[in-house]
Amino acid sequence: KADRRDEFLKIIKEDQEKTLSDEKGSIQFVIGEDKEKENTFYLFEQYVNEEAFKEHNEMPHFQPWGAFTKTDPFAEGGEPVAGFYNTLKIDVEEEKKEEEEPAEKKQKTTAEE
Repeated sequence: KADRRDEFLKIIKEDQEKTLSDEKGSIQFVIGEDKEKENTFYLFEQYVNEEAFKEHNEMPHFQPWGAFTKTDPFAEGGEPVAGFYNTLKIDVEEEKKEEEEPAEKKQKTTAEE
């Protein structure tokens, strides 16, 4: 909700700062706002594993966020959605080699697969 914006930003920024400085299992914590839809935010948090994320939820600096979410601060349909996924490792050197191949070879390789 627009009237909770400042409160939200204060709480989430404090959580972000403490998460990145105090939690060894935290890899990144990015806060972004939609360019076209004001007060629509995206949080991208990455941890070394799901256990590190669970530990994050128990940290003292997470508690204000937990309390905030229980006060009906979000517009209808704007509640946070958390999901987990596996990070895919990409071999950058292999991708570079593929980019350097001639088009005919790429086409042939694709047709053979």
